[in-house]
Amino acid sequence: MGSIEAVKRSSPYIIVSLIIVVALGLLIIETHALLKILGLTGYELYFITAEMLGLGFVSVEFFSKGIYLYSLRVVGEASAKGIRVIVRIIGYGILLSMLASVFNANPAAALTLGSFIGLVVGFASQQVMGNAIAGMFLAFSRPFRIGDKVKIVGVEGVVVNINVMYIVIDAGSKKVLIPSSKIVGNIIEVYKQQGSE
Repeated sequence: MGSIEAVKRSSPYIIVSLIIVVALGLLIIETHALLKILGLTGYELYFITAEMLGLGFVSVEFFSKGIYLYSLRVVGEASAKGIRVIVRIIGYGILLSMLASVFNANPAAALTLGSFIGLVVGFASQQVMGNAIAGMFLAFSRPFRIGDKVKIVGVEGVVVNINVMYIVIDAGSKKVLIPSSKIVGNIIEVYKQQGSE
């Protein structure tokens, strides 16, 4: 029931973002003809850049809001915020790659520039993105919940918080933050509570 309601709340934002993308494509196509009629053929690059920045920004924001609203019902607020940040980063990366292709007439050079930027960002944020992706996997698969007594990577205790980046375990005399990437692929022991099967 919660998932269906989440889809209903998030789908208008996602649909609006897709409509904006289609409108952006049509607007860019029509910009050439309109500027030719107005006699401003030398300014096409500026108009197309402004259109891409404006509508691209709005589209990324609407799409990330839709994903956030869906994730909010499924995985909780803390994880939903992390997922929204990742969707924004990916969206703005795509937008920058599109802008690079506008400023460079050679598509191969623009593709190379986009690949290089992606490679640099990927290496710089490898650990962070690894934790974030692992955290999303944990949030959706839910191998354990807050309040469960677990043993993960040698740490035994009660799960007190589940974030996208790390899991917080109360181990008695201390709280332990375990990065999400360390949990995925390791053995997780979830102890049964008294009276449950």
